[in-house]
Amino acid sequence: MQTLAGFQLRNVANCNNLPTAAGRLNPPGNVDSVEVCEAAIAELSLTLGLTQTDPVELEDASLPYGCFLHTEPVLRTGQPFWGTSLTSCSQLLESHITSLSECSAAAAALGLADTSAVDDGQTGATFDPPYCYFEGGVLKYNSNGQNTGSCSSSDQCVCHKGNSPYKTLYFNSAGLQNSALTHVTSICAGRF
Repeated sequence: MQTLAGFQLRNVANCNNLPTAAGRLNPPGNVDSVEVCEAAIAELSLTLGLTQTDPVELEDASLPYGCFLHTEPVLRTGQPFWGTSLTSCSQLLESHITSLSECSAAAAALGLADTSAVDDGQTGATFDPPYCYFEGGVLKYNSNGQNTGSCSSSDQCVCHKGNSPYKTLYFNSAGLQNSALTHVTSICAGRF
């Protein structure tokens, strides 16, 4: 169990690479137990959504180790919503999924038929959307984000859901110490 001096939210997947504050002996690190993750929630007074009060416990070697927040995916088809045609991931406080591996993970979370994203190899295509999208039963990823097409029923954008920057809290006991997952905010413990 860690000796705690405080918690901070950091936009990193790994707290162990953070610099040590001047005059501090112990560097910040990843939260190492569910109990410490729960204490961090209480100390930081996080709003996690309507129903979640405890971290979702994982043993997934492909995700970050420790206590972290992650946004959830949503599928956009360009259909009207409250009088607005949602044609981009940047509407309604949503954001683009900006890595190939996270595009695949989001597709799996949404239950799409294809969960292995492939780079579309395009630069500035006007007929396909940027970043992560589902087209003709194939999960595609525009790695440079320069496509300018809209979300539609044929080009379904896979986005991060947005009414809150933090949607789900996880504690992962078997994760990667150096995960490169994006859209992750880790809860770091230590002397800051």
